[in-house]
Amino acid sequence: MPVRRRRPHTSGGLETLVRTVGRTIAELEEGGKMNKTVKINRPENLFEGFEAESGAAGAETEAEVRERWPEAWEQAREARQAMTADDQEWWQREVTAQMIRLAEFMAAGVPVDAPEVQAELDIHYAGIRRFWTPSAEAYKGLGQTYVDDPRFRRNYDRIAEGLAVYQRDAMVVYADTLLS
Repeated sequence: MPVRRRRPHTSGGLETLVRTVGRTIAELEEGGKMNKTVKINRPENLFEGFEAESGAAGAETEAEVRERWPEAWEQAREARQAMTADDQEWWQREVTAQMIRLAEFMAAGVPVDAPEVQAELDIHYAGIRRFWTPSAEAYKGLGQTYVDDPRFRRNYDRIAEGLAVYQRDAMVVYADTLLS
């Protein structure tokens, strides 16, 4: 069973909670009126609704990854094989929860270089390291993939419009600050 890390407590977390509650109250008061408030979807498990590629499309995607990043593909394959079904479910739920936390920071206007956002990125990077250890450039490239690849972008933007870009920008700060 994987080690489950708790999100570090920061004073910024309380400020974010206050902003989130305020935003929620504003949304309720507005009712059906259109406003500029960022809508955050909170699926219990985002990946349950994710349309995983199967058949030829799935094989094509796997071949693309294996060809472009053979070493990372092999490390990730070995890590996935070592995961039990419970491990995979826990990981999927944690990834979804982290995406929601980042969406809350984005909606509250927290800059991507803020300590609380970067603490989330530290958790994200640790999660990625379960499968492969990206360099600063590779981590930034992964963030760009979240924006450029419609399969990734769709998943992020299902949580909140603009989240893929926010995540990418936060990953660039993290990589430049801690991985370079």
